[in-house]
Order: sequence, then C-alpha cells, then structure tokens
Amino acid sequence: MKLYLTRQLNGLYMLTALKPTFADMLGSEGKVDAYIQPGEPIGIRNLCDKMLIVAGVDKPLKRCTTIEIELTGKVLKGLED
Repeated sequence: MKLYLTRQLNGLYMLTALKPTFADMLGSEGKVDAYIQPGEPIGIRNLCDKMLIVAGVDKPLKRCTTIEIELTGKVLKGLED
C-alpha cells in the first residue's frame, strides 16, 4: 500500500493515504504545519520516530517534509475458519 509519511512541525510523524496539506498554524504567525485532508481514509498523527523503522527509512525527515512510502505485510498466522 502506497502511503505518505510526513514529519510534523512538532517532530512527530503522520501517515496518510492522501498527500497532506501544509498551512499556516492558527495563532502562530509564520509557522507552517502538516494537516490531514478532509476525507482522508487513514490519517494517523503523532507517531513516534519508530515509524521510520517500520517504513524502512534510515534517517529522520526534516520537519514539514513528506515522502511516499510503500508498506507491505504478510500473514503471520493462518486465518481461523
């Protein structure tokens, strides 16, 4: 599954299916942060840097940076009928 991994202004990460929007923060003139788009089917915010290991990224992203990643999985145990 192709997803977007974004480092937020606060240093944490977010994972989205749609490319996030970057906009000025309310009440913080001149600061821009990443936001989840309306209708986003996944939209998980505030993930720690361990998400980089899961995504196979070898170094931290700069703040307010987005990369496209692909997450794959496999069944570890058979499905029960």
